[in-house]
Amino acid sequence: MAHQASKSAVQPMNKLTPADVVMRSLQSGQDALDSGDAEQALRILSSVNELCKKSEAPPTVHGLTLRMLGDALLANGMYDESRAALKQGIAMNENAEKNPQLPAFLLKDVQGRLADLYAALGELERKTENFKQSLSALRKAVEYFENLDNPDFGVATLHRVGLVLIQKGDYKDAIKELEEAALKSEKCDAQDRLLAANYRHQADAYEALGDMDKNKEMLERSLATATAGGDANLIEELNAKLSIGDNSAEEENKAAAGDDVFL
Repeated sequence: MAHQASKSAVQPMNKLTPADVVMRSLQSGQDALDSGDAEQALRILSSVNELCKKSEAPPTVHGLTLRMLGDALLANGMYDESRAALKQGIAMNENAEKNPQLPAFLLKDVQGRLADLYAALGELERKTENFKQSLSALRKAVEYFENLDNPDFGVATLHRVGLVLIQKGDYKDAIKELEEAALKSEKCDAQDRLLAANYRHQADAYEALGDMDKNKEMLERSLATATAGGDANLIEELNAKLSIGDNSAEEENKAAAGDDVFL
């Protein structure tokens, strides 16, 4: 999900407000994560978290900090600490959401932050194979994204639900979730990209069920939509996958023909 901090306008250091320092530091933390320096990212984002506490940062800003801190902790293999950071961000934003005096535009910001935090928590729980908790968090994120009329993120998160079900071994349920997501993709700006990924995941589920005809059908659908969307990496992967499948089928046919000789 999108959570990168915005770069603040350049100001003299002696005129920076706490908010300026937080946003600049968040960008530095994101840059460290992007460059693969997880330890540096953790140091930066831990400091930002302390600054948010001292300056009583708004829940959306503090929630963003905790979201990114969760990423840094995860990148350092600190799963329990990452989970705690994400849950702290969720708790403070859920409290804000309950405030009846919160203006509508701020309520949307809070709900957007909650969607992002729940999606991150769901992905963490998937990686640690806590499937029940992962599905609960991801479905909560989908609910927030759909209420905010953000279908692209909602569908992408439904794909994560499908992946969890595949990883869990619930292949038929995964296909149902992915079919629902495919229908919802019609309202998305990134329809081709989302459908290409969807069909690719469905192919995996059908392969696990042993239905190789549906597996091939979904791979071909994924290739067609990936080609329309210009996803070069997925196109390369799918061509390789389909080529392997065709070669396997050819070998099976040759073996069957050889067996006929002895009948």
